[in-house]
Amino acid sequence: MIHPEGVLSDWWRVEGHRLQLVDVRDFLGIKVDVVIVGTGYDGFMRVDDEVIEAFKKSGAEVHVLKSRRAVRKYNEEVGRGKRVLLLIHLTC
Repeated sequence: MIHPEGVLSDWWRVEGHRLQLVDVRDFLGIKVDVVIVGTGYDGFMRVDDEVIEAFKKSGAEVHVLKSRRAVRKYNEEVGRGKRVLLLIHLTC
């Protein structure tokens, strides 16, 4: 997980191939312009609708992409000066 203030390398989800609201509650208070979720190399991780809606309610633009594309999108948005939260599944 990469956020505007740094990296959280030991972030884990309750279920490996599913992103749930419980997995991101601590990050909902971080003020960001964009949230990018990387769903793995082949896109196997599923993102609950609640997660997407919670970040949208906080005012963030949300993108759910395969991880390779998510990294590119992250770099694009940071290059535009946006505050970005990247939640990424590195495998599958």
